[in-house]
Amino acid sequence: MAILPRAFISAIIKSLLRGKSLIGLLFTFWTSTPNALPPPSSTSETTTALPSLTFAEFLAEAEELILGPYATNEDLLGMSAGLRAQFRECLASNGPNMLPSYSYRLPTGRETGRFLSIDMGGTTLRIALVELRGRDVAAGTRVCEVLRTNVLKADATVKGLVGRAFFEWMADRILDTVFIDGERWDGRGSEPLPMALTWSFPIEQTSIKTGLIGPMGKSFCAADGLEGQDLNEVITTACRTKGLEVKLQAILNDSTACLLSQSYADPSTRFGLILGTGSNVAGFLPVSSILRAKYGERSQSWFDEARHVIVNTEVSMYGKDVLPLTRWDKQLKDDHKRPWFQPLEHMCSGMYLGECCRLPLVEAIRRTGIFGGVVPASLEVPYALNTEVLAKVESDDSPDFESSISAFSSLHPSSTTPTPDDMRALKKLASFVARRSSAIIATAVFSLWKLRGELSLEHGEVLLDTSADAREKAGSGDQVEEKERVREALERESRRTTVAFNGAVIENYPGYLEMCQTYLDGLVGKGCKVELAEARDSSLLGAAVAVACESASALA
Repeated sequence: MAILPRAFISAIIKSLLRGKSLIGLLFTFWTSTPNALPPPSSTSETTTALPSLTFAEFLAEAEELILGPYATNEDLLGMSAGLRAQFRECLASNGPNMLPSYSYRLPTGRETGRFLSIDMGGTTLRIALVELRGRDVAAGTRVCEVLRTNVLKADATVKGLVGRAFFEWMADRILDTVFIDGERWDGRGSEPLPMALTWSFPIEQTSIKTGLIGPMGKSFCAADGLEGQDLNEVITTACRTKGLEVKLQAILNDSTACLLSQSYADPSTRFGLILGTGSNVAGFLPVSSILRAKYGERSQSWFDEARHVIVNTEVSMYGKDVLPLTRWDKQLKDDHKRPWFQPLEHMCSGMYLGECCRLPLVEAIRRTGIFGGVVPASLEVPYALNTEVLAKVESDDSPDFESSISAFSSLHPSSTTPTPDDMRALKKLASFVARRSSAIIATAVFSLWKLRGELSLEHGEVLLDTSADAREKAGSGDQVEEKERVREALERESRRTTVAFNGAVIENYPGYLEMCQTYLDGLVGKGCKVELAEARDSSLLGAAVAVACESASALA
């Protein structure tokens, strides 16, 4: 009879305390002993000595290290307290996060019209004609819709365009979209076309529609010779040289666009979550809760009008000394040029999930003999295992894992062909990494929701009637009455809060959204609901909403 190793017995006890099935754990052990694994190869590829652990032992240890710190609601609440402390510190200091935008209005849902939206991302330019129809449309009719879109890859040639040449290329593509059979799509002749831009590159924003161009990176040369110049002027001039008059009314980032797009349809929306290659959250927070210096130079009239403002939290930059690290996380940081720049993102986003799995996988191959004990040469390269492969393996429920084996082998050829058991091992490790990511993202979202409630009480700001008459009436009572009014209003608002989301990981990774919502539900508890809602095409729709809000404000 096989003897269970002491380390495995310890792992079983810990797992049972968390409600795991003993039968399932023993099945994993019996089916993962060395006799069930192919023998290590002795090829010239990167190999190791005989396995020093069974895969069951390694798996139990990996689960404890990766998921153990996130096993209970109490664990996550403790991390949330740490994150909220960091959020507060950054709200009170003039650093690179918790950055207030110039957007202080959420849409009423009554804004209507057709608008031109542009989304300039890291690899793609998208130009769209968007129609906003209002929340009161007939049942079954979309409140907003992309009527026409032009999607263009920013290939090496485009990225190599220097300075204004790049923006003239953009202007040509805008013309291709706006004119249909020689006629402008809106039939307004030479009247300036209202437009908004979602810009995924560094910019020092100086108003809701202006900002100074920063270095773009990602191999783009467009900023060469234009750094410090106004992005609005550069784009409108480029369009004018092509015979098109445009009026750029809003420049925003992707998380702000995500929040605005969903809030147009759903008035309970207060946050916008981006989780794809990178991660970020925009939140609608009280203006008075943010250090005044973070606002830069703004007119007093802006502060007289604004009660809340959309804040770019840069949530990826938090989590140091709050989020527990495994030895593989530490290894990732040891090899990273900026190990503490984005602690949360290193454990959550699509850029890093593959690496979070590659490191323990390589160790498992060497120590347990899975994959024939052979580490494919390509798998030795940092970031060689991408998140897309993990998603494919996790979604594969076939007994033979044929498609997963084919996909993995094509990217990581080896003298030893992976077996279905090897794919099951990879799937298990990937599931640990993805589940941890969803727990962290849920905790970060919950922490921002909780913080918003605390700040609203502390600063007496909730989303009520914010007209001057209403504020004067509210201010006529004593402080006790006012505080109670705010508390009651906040309780009503907190019963349901929507978090808009966008991004390949949360949209497409198998089971990720459901795991994230489950963690959120556990953290929020009974009586309130924080609901994740997909905001598809949010960069385009949110830009249109921003234009509509500005146009409505100008007419008011």
